[in-house]
Amino acid sequence: MRYCLFASLMAGLAFAPGLQANIEPKNFDAAAKPQVDFYEFANGGWIRANPVPSAYSSWGAFNEVDEHNKDRSSPDFGERRQGGSSQPDRTAGR
Repeated sequence: MRYCLFASLMAGLAFAPGLQANIEPKNFDAAAKPQVDFYEFANGGWIRANPVPSAYSSWGAFNEVDEHNKDRSSPDFGERRQGGSSQPDRTAGR
């Protein structure tokens, strides 16, 4: 069982040589001491650069991706988000 797991892991790594961790130094807070407050050290820069919008109680990278995808998903989706008609236009193309 261990051998199978190890072999699967190694095979996955062999086929994904381009994968790398994209750690952004600008997201760190160099003023915070990691031995005192590791969360602030690791995330302080990102937290300051990405404040929580007033319309939300929490915010993160996945929220940004979600908003980006919603805006790009279809041409009229932005209109629906703004309070336009949620029903498709069935007369289009007639």
